[in-house]
Amino acid sequence: VRLVCPLSPIVFDLAINSVLRAVTAVDAGFDLLGSRHSVVTYADDIALVADSPEGMRRLLVA
Repeated sequence: VRLVCPLSPIVFDLAINSVLRAVTAVDAGFDLLGSRHSVVTYADDIALVADSPEGMRRLLVA
């Protein structure tokens, strides 16, 4: 499969890193083995996880 622009993966990486930094700054995830988690990522998929509806609102606004 030919990419339209060879810079697309780099631009995606830059964009997703800023999104992940913003989301992880919000204290709305769950505790697992002493670590706080609010986002799960795999390739280009993202799942936000919060401990309350208000926490999810904060994650979505971030």
